[in-house]
Amino acid sequence: MFDGVGAQLIVVDNSPPASVDDDVVIRFTRNPDVPPYGLIPEATS
Repeated sequence: MFDGVGAQLIVVDNSPPASVDDDVVIRFTRNPDVPPYGLIPEATS
């Protein structure tokens, strides 16, 4: 097997540019009452 086969890349961006809209798999909310909720502590301060 080759290095990197089956690897994933996860990119977190609070404000991704519109040019990547077609590549966004899921968008998390910053509101725990509105799923899917995702918390990145540094983004809440």
